[in-house]
Amino acid sequence: MNLRQRLGRSVVGIAARFSGDLFVRMPQSIGYTGVPSRSKRIRGWQMGSGSAATETLPDLPELRSASSDLIRNTPLAAGAMHTNVSGVIGTGLQFRPALRRELLGLSREEAQKKSDEITRELNLAFKTLSWEGNIPWIDLQEIILRGVLEKGDIGIARRYQKRPGDTYGLKIVLIEGERISNPGNLPDSDRIKGGVQFAKDGKVEGYHFTKHHPGDIAKPEDRKWSYVPAVGQNGLPLMLLPMVHLRPGQPRGVPYFAPIMELAKLLSDYTVYEADAAKNAAKLFGFIERQAGADIDDGQHVLDTGGSDVKTDDDEINIEDGSIVDLPEGQSIKIPEHGRPNSGFDPFVVAMLRQIGVALEIPFELLIKHFTASYTASRAALELAWQYFKRRRGWLSRHALNVIVEWILVEAVASGRLELPGFNDDPVKRQAWLSGEWLGSQRMSIDPLKEAKADEVDIKTRTKTRQQVMIERTGGQFDEKHDQLAHEDSRIAQDATTSPTQEEPASEDADNDEDEE
Repeated sequence: MNLRQRLGRSVVGIAARFSGDLFVRMPQSIGYTGVPSRSKRIRGWQMGSGSAATETLPDLPELRSASSDLIRNTPLAAGAMHTNVSGVIGTGLQFRPALRRELLGLSREEAQKKSDEITRELNLAFKTLSWEGNIPWIDLQEIILRGVLEKGDIGIARRYQKRPGDTYGLKIVLIEGERISNPGNLPDSDRIKGGVQFAKDGKVEGYHFTKHHPGDIAKPEDRKWSYVPAVGQNGLPLMLLPMVHLRPGQPRGVPYFAPIMELAKLLSDYTVYEADAAKNAAKLFGFIERQAGADIDDGQHVLDTGGSDVKTDDDEINIEDGSIVDLPEGQSIKIPEHGRPNSGFDPFVVAMLRQIGVALEIPFELLIKHFTASYTASRAALELAWQYFKRRRGWLSRHALNVIVEWILVEAVASGRLELPGFNDDPVKRQAWLSGEWLGSQRMSIDPLKEAKADEVDIKTRTKTRQQVMIERTGGQFDEKHDQLAHEDSRIAQDATTSPTQEEPASEDADNDEDEE
């Protein structure tokens, strides 16, 4: 307790003594009782407080390495990553323009026509968006999301190179988090922190990154740093660094698995140890004590070792399946009962997975892909997961996808492929032209019939469009499916009006003629 707190208690005590109220008592504690200095149970709790940079940047290299290792070698982390990608990206996010035609002075038909033109141009640009040239747009979405979850952030640099056959020259270069660092690996300063350069007023000026990954085999010792301003002269971003901002002034992102890394690693090791113990317990082996003067071939061996050496170079006994080990005279070993498989393994692991699921915002049932509760409980778990996926999808749209759409439309207007009045002159109209939403796969359905009825009601009440329902539930575009359905209906109607050809029965005259002959 500091001096200020002691003085405060003294004042309270004096007031109570001279108040004349015998029932006034000095409070047992002031403030929060969970402070380690007041609680004997957590007195050894080591605490500290620092800025967003000092609490994240020193540990980021190890956090990134540990996160990557967990995803590569731990089923739990790999499954959580796949669940995120499936829930957020699914079969791919599609941009649907939602033009604010009142601001643009467009009729409903004109707005629909412009929306179709924007969608057409976006699809053309998406095909050649990858700098490498071999990564489809949907895969780019997944890489961006995976990079942020695994490393904490990922750089998206804007480049221009119109290659043969390209309609658009816009290209994006994805930069892994390890490549963004201080030039020359210098310590962090007020101006450059974790490869991010700040202005004196705290605004992000640009980013420093290396050509090669620090762990690349292409001569990482010859690394050279490049600098890209955050914003170009025309006001458009030149490079993005999508990350989850947890605190103001945070220069770099933190891996998604940071809060559960230690627990996930321990749980993975525990699973391996239990599997090894169960495997060893399943082996058939035994130890025989050699009696004094007994011959090794006197028939005491009930099993043969098969000629394998049961001792290692360090004179340690190596237990092999189906082996009998001779021990020196006077020595014996008692083999305890292993009790494997461990009956307490599953409850313990389930309890740990519930805590991990809370930290990752993935319900336990979805984390392990196992639904054994009631329909209501399972539906609640999917609803909670869907809330998280929608929030993560909105974050991805704000920090990356919407900016990429703006880059494409800027080039489309500049090249004359799109005519969007006021796009370059009026910021309000510019946002009206850029208005839209990203639609993707809908949440998993436990009862498809109920979901279909809900969609039917939404369409009737005009809270959802058929296009939105198709994209969310089955994928595809309304125009394409409408044309296909019209074709199928035409074929069905044509087949219904055309009856199979039947042979006409022979006339009576013909039968009479045959008889006469």
